[in-house]
Amino acid sequence: METAKTNPQPEKKKMNGKKLALIAGVTVLVIIAAVLVDNMIRNPRCRDETDAMNVIIQKVLPSLDEIADDEGFGLEVQELETIGDSDYYPVFITRFPKCEDGENAKRVVENRVLPNIAPGEAVELTLKESEVIDDQSFFVVEASREKEGAKETFATVYVQAKNSLPYLLAEDGVTLNPAAEQEELPITTIYVRIKNSQPFRKDDTSGQLVPYGG
Repeated sequence: METAKTNPQPEKKKMNGKKLALIAGVTVLVIIAAVLVDNMIRNPRCRDETDAMNVIIQKVLPSLDEIADDEGFGLEVQELETIGDSDYYPVFITRFPKCEDGENAKRVVENRVLPNIAPGEAVELTLKESEVIDDQSFFVVEASREKEGAKETFATVYVQAKNSLPYLLAEDGVTLNPAAEQEELPITTIYVRIKNSQPFRKDDTSGQLVPYGG
């Protein structure tokens, strides 16, 4: 009786040590490259002042408690600074205080508008209905004074809710012209590192830069 012949299995060649080392090295390089690319995407270089302001808007303002969500703010990029071995764009942040209500709007008119248009005069301020213009809310205040025994309205002031900036209604009944400089309250300075667009703040005690939010 014939016995079936089995085909011998080919002998597996052992992988050369140098080849293993080469594969391992290539794998490491691929991983490092992937990490670097990912880091460049998430933390790109801050190219200019516009980039620095965008870093503040995206990474700082959402967690800055001093500025309300519906409140105006200002960003001013200062001169480039070198601290340690890195370059930074210092960005000064200010708050435009919002106008909370009608009484606040009348105080804005009294303190910031009347001294320019009716200095020393007895003026009556009347709060009218609020208006929305170009998606912005305004408190409307009429300024009146006595003239020849009758009350005369001589100015209509629109106080923007989000930043307390007063505007005077022009004679054409349509155009709004700023009636005072924007009031700005200082908040803080954030340092945006150029090489990776990361924001830093100065520690109150040591004066050293520490990661913002850290």
